[in-house]
Amino acid sequence: MIYFEDLKKKKVVELKDLAKKKHIKLDVKFKKDDIIKLILQHEKNNEVAEVKKEEITEKTSSFINAQPVFNENNKDNLNNGQSLPSKYGKDKFVFMVRDPKWGFVYWELTDGLINMHNLNASEKFLRCYDITSSGIPETPDSFFDIKINDLANNWYINFPDSNRMFIIDLGYFKDGNFVTVLRSNAASLPRDSISDQVDQEWMFPDDLYQYLLKASGADQLFQQIGSQELMKFLAGNVNENLSSGGVTSSVSSPFGASFNKET
Repeated sequence: MIYFEDLKKKKVVELKDLAKKKHIKLDVKFKKDDIIKLILQHEKNNEVAEVKKEEITEKTSSFINAQPVFNENNKDNLNNGQSLPSKYGKDKFVFMVRDPKWGFVYWELTDGLINMHNLNASEKFLRCYDITSSGIPETPDSFFDIKINDLANNWYINFPDSNRMFIIDLGYFKDGNFVTVLRSNAASLPRDSISDQVDQEWMFPDDLYQYLLKASGADQLFQQIGSQELMKFLAGNVNENLSSGGVTSSVSSPFGASFNKET
């Protein structure tokens, strides 16, 4: 277990060496706090992956031990039944979103692809690219690696942030460089908070405004009393005295009401 306090005591050089041992790729612009954050996130992902691995192992053992009992009466029905194949003979890697912070991947590797990369003799990793800004893994916002076991063909991934787009690579390290074997589809994690987007305020087109103004007869009223008085009238101030003490006269509106106009 690695703790924040222990990492904080280390020098930047020591942190970089630790990150290298854990196959964490660092950007030259990363500061000490950035490196510490990546290391802690890497350790957290590994811990979660181990827990999921144990859960899957327990469920698999329970399933194997709980074999159904068949008798001679249903033997013929069993033989005629169809079962799903364990493999489909295609190289495939699928990434699905579970919730704002969790995703799930599953894959199939054919013997040809395994032999081509000599995967049986290599440690396999999942590289998770954050491609929210660029949309491509070649220029990601960030990425992190997860070491997986040799028998796995699926994995749960705990992501550091929600409302981000990710794409996942399955691969291994050769001479310090990550080699991609399969690449998943891209998928976006939903947000885990209320959206900051609000309804758009649409402009009222001038031609439609003029059409409605003319159809209501308010265009003539506009010519008689001016824009300020018309706005007050349309707001419901029909009987408001628009003058602060001047002589007023009555003006009939096309809406069947009247109000005072300053003269």
